[in-house]
Amino acid sequence: MEPLDRDAVDRIAALARLGLTEAEREALRHQLADVLGYVGQLAGLVLDEAPPFLGPAVAPLRADEPGPSLPRAEALANAARTTAGYFRVPTILE
Repeated sequence: MEPLDRDAVDRIAALARLGLTEAEREALRHQLADVLGYVGQLAGLVLDEAPPFLGPAVAPLRADEPGPSLPRAEALANAARTTAGYFRVPTILE
């Protein structure tokens, strides 16, 4: 796709509140043209022929077997607040 004109890039930069150098403006012209070209390709896709999903319908699950726990001190190490060895969370129900 042909690069956008300078006015279009300036309008987009103003909407995004970007201050661009001349080199950045020129690079952005070509990058935006590539993005628009790709979107144009996507617009031409026929979705009726595509499969409804690309992977298995159900994610495979691992066996639910007991295993070792994380030590309490390690589990609470990054907690914002703790009380008596438990996570402390804000009250949401009265």
